[in-house]
Amino acid sequence: MVHSSTAFDNAKMDVSIALKSPLLTKGTMTLIKTYLMKTIHKMTYLLLLLFCVCCSEIPENNDPILGIWAIESKTPEALGQTSSIRREWIFNDAYLGRYHYYENNEILIRNDYRWSSEEGWYTVEYVGNDLPNDVFSISTSEEHMLMINRDNQIIGFKE
Repeated sequence: MVHSSTAFDNAKMDVSIALKSPLLTKGTMTLIKTYLMKTIHKMTYLLLLLFCVCCSEIPENNDPILGIWAIESKTPEALGQTSSIRREWIFNDAYLGRYHYYENNEILIRNDYRWSSEEGWYTVEYVGNDLPNDVFSISTSEEHMLMINRDNQIIGFKE
């Protein structure tokens, strides 16, 4: 198979004509080089930023509050039946959580909250509800971890 060199010769001729074109002056070539260098710098910065963001480590939250906390109480009612009330907090490591209030195993309140910790005291701030904030500390007994409010009342146990 014999290749014709005419296509190659035509391509060389097109390049030489383009280089002699008045559109590619010295100033135009400088502008093109400047644009390419700026683009290369921007791409380098973007890749560096992407590398730093993707390789950064998210700090692990090992706070003892994380997990499910609850308290349940039963009260006798008329005709020998009992009524049960359960309060439940689910704490996650993003300083958010969900609160549930059950009465006789029926959920009456489901509400999100923010939580924070300062000097051993935790504050639960309920979002979008008229519930008062809960402020408590954590104490440990022989068998349980306890949520204890400022009045020294147990308001929850860690499950």
